[in-house]
Amino acid sequence: MDPGSRSRVDQDSLPTSLVDPLLESVEATADLLHPSSTSSLPQWYTPHRLMALFCSILFLAYLDMGCFASNGVNGSLEPRMGIQGDFNLSYFADGVLPAAFMIGLMGTSALLTSLTARFNPFRLIGIGMALWGIGAVACGLAQGFWTLLVARMLVGSGEASIITLSAPFIDDAAPPKAKSRWFAFLSVFPSLGVAAGYFYGEAVSEAYGWRVPFFLEATFAVPVVAFTLLAPPVDLKGRSKPQASDPGTEADKAGAGDTQGSRSVLLHDMRILHRHPVFLLNAYGYVPIQACLGAFTYWGPKAAMQIFDRPKAIADNTIGALTICTSIAGTMGGGYLLDKMGSSLQNGMTLSAASAAVALVACEAAFLLARSFVVFCAVLGVGLLGLFLATAPLYAVSMWAVPAEQRPSSQALLVITMHLCGDVPAPPLVGALQGVLLNWRYSTAILVAGLVISVALYSIGIPLAKSAPDYRDMPSCQAVENQSLQSPDEVEEAH
Repeated sequence: MDPGSRSRVDQDSLPTSLVDPLLESVEATADLLHPSSTSSLPQWYTPHRLMALFCSILFLAYLDMGCFASNGVNGSLEPRMGIQGDFNLSYFADGVLPAAFMIGLMGTSALLTSLTARFNPFRLIGIGMALWGIGAVACGLAQGFWTLLVARMLVGSGEASIITLSAPFIDDAAPPKAKSRWFAFLSVFPSLGVAAGYFYGEAVSEAYGWRVPFFLEATFAVPVVAFTLLAPPVDLKGRSKPQASDPGTEADKAGAGDTQGSRSVLLHDMRILHRHPVFLLNAYGYVPIQACLGAFTYWGPKAAMQIFDRPKAIADNTIGALTICTSIAGTMGGGYLLDKMGSSLQNGMTLSAASAAVALVACEAAFLLARSFVVFCAVLGVGLLGLFLATAPLYAVSMWAVPAEQRPSSQALLVITMHLCGDVPAPPLVGALQGVLLNWRYSTAILVAGLVISVALYSIGIPLAKSAPDYRDMPSCQAVENQSLQSPDEVEEAH
């Protein structure tokens, strides 16, 4: 390797090297407590216990999102209250805060792609939730917009681990004939957490002020962090731990050739994933859905309160209850329907296309045509049902359309794509539109129109999915993928 190439390797390795000492110390401590951490599953493990643990973590993580968006915590300029009132934030600046959260989440998701090849993914979830708790405390201590912005990025960075790594674990644990329903059940808890966060944020902030809910969240995270860092860990199928006697194994497993480091591993994995068009259409098709969910989550209670002149508590509680009901019915219904239709890639894309079409029509009708709060909630409920119906097919197709070794990378790319193009720009975009139009009906309807893109991309994917390979229960394809990605020069050097 030439000196210039070595320099590039060192630069690529920098992001990972900054966190290596922390992760290595965590694994060393865990090995002292549980020295027999080889191939056998830990005594505490059953598939249902693992599911319960991840559902609890997701609920807690998304409780923060609902809490932050609640009228009690987020507040308003007139009357002056909560975060927006205390820090005198415009609608656009207020909308930037959830975008900062997503930026932190996306950046860490990309880093996790390389870290899972070197450290146990279960431990990474513990590290992430510890970071999440620190970020929650920082939110409660924030003294202005910029400190709160950094705190929200920290919370997002911590949340990335459970969002990126939970689906591959559940794909391993779920019974083959019920995988869609397991994905659906797991996907219910983010929505439940957001909805519960509306109630939680409103109730606690009303009694103790908007800072206290964040301190309580951090307290709730302590037992989760302790268990995921100290209990005997579970590992992902298809993930081979590098051997100390072979320094080159790690790079070979990552498929990075002569280069190592998080950037080269990530780029290599992205090259592989972009050879699977069904995965890409599934991921990009979900972007407008994620944008709508992100905007509704953040602006929904405030929009309902101002459109129909309802008290903030009624708006928070009604939108929260509507989110709970539609998320459970829609997400579980999507998993059930996919299993009943036959859990194939083509059926997953078909169900997603139909769900997006229903959501498009119903959400536009709710915001543009409804003239009473009751009718608005009923029609919006149908739209939310359509949005949530697409959740289980999203995760199922993203797991089955790529080789098993690429599942953590596929989830990282999925998270980056749907957040970078979806709910990162959506809240500030809607906030900026509202600042200009001063009409919540038009501001939200413009965003909802983007669901046309979802319907189109899923429809394109339906015929492609019919002939695309389904990687469930297939033998390892990593060697084939790596060989097909080699350049002619690399092949000549190998011989």
